[in-house]
Amino acid sequence: MSWRVRVGSLLFGVSIALFGIQHLSYATGAPGPPPGPPWTAGVLAWAYITGAVLVGCGAAILANKWALPAAIVLGTMFLVRVALLVPGLAADIRSPGKWTSLFELLAICGVSLVLAGALPRDNPELRRWDPALDRLIFAGRVLFAVSLVVFAIQHFMYPKFVATLVPAWIPARLFWAWFSGFAFAATAISLAANRLVRLSSTLLAIQFFSWLLVLHIPRAAAAWPNGDEWTSMLVALAMAGSGLILAGSPPRRSTET
Repeated sequence: MSWRVRVGSLLFGVSIALFGIQHLSYATGAPGPPPGPPWTAGVLAWAYITGAVLVGCGAAILANKWALPAAIVLGTMFLVRVALLVPGLAADIRSPGKWTSLFELLAICGVSLVLAGALPRDNPELRRWDPALDRLIFAGRVLFAVSLVVFAIQHFMYPKFVATLVPAWIPARLFWAWFSGFAFAATAISLAANRLVRLSSTLLAIQFFSWLLVLHIPRAAAAWPNGDEWTSMLVALAMAGSGLILAGSPPRRSTET
C-alpha cells in the first residue's frame, strides 16, 4: 500500500468513525452536535444502525483489518443513500443545498470504491478478483469526478456566496471562490482523462486539508452545538483523505507515471 493510500485511509477512516459517533450520540440522546446534511440521522432505529455501521467500517479501515469488505459496505450504503435523496432533489431542483448534499455523498461513495480496489492484494485468493477490483477503482473515479463537476458548477454559479465562507482575514475572497471551482474542474478532467492523477488529486487533498484548518475547525469550535458545522468539518476531512486515496491508487495496468 502506498503511503498516500495509507495516510488518506487514516483521514478517511477517522471521518467515517466520527460520523458514526455523531449518529450514535444523536440516537442515545448524549450531548453533542447532531449529524447535519447530508448525514441527518432521522429515525432513531436507523440512527443506531447507521452509526454502528459507520463506526465499525471506520475502525476496520483505520486498523487495516477487514478494510476491503468495509469499504465495499460503505460504498454500497452511500449509493443507496444517494438514490434515496434523488426524489427530493428532483422535487426541488433549484436547491443548491440538496445538490451539495447528494454529491458529497456520491463523492464519498466513489472514494470508498476506489479504496476497496486500492487495498493490498497480497492474499492469493484475492488475485482472481483483480479485474473486479480494478473496475471498482474506475467506477469510483467516475463517481468522484462527476461530483467534482457539480461542485465546480456550484462555485461558478454562486461565487459571491462561496466568498462569504472564506475567513475575513484572507484577502481576495472572491478570487478563492473562483479558484476552488477551477480546481474542482481541473481535477475532474484529470480523473476522466487518467492524466496527472497523482498530482491533481494530491493538490485537491491539500486544498481540502487547508480548508479544514483555516475554515472548518475554527467554525466548528466556535459553534459546538451546531451539527451542520461539525458535519461540514468531517466532510472536509473525508475529502482530504479522498484526494490522497485517489492520488495513491492509479488503475492497474495504467500507463500513468
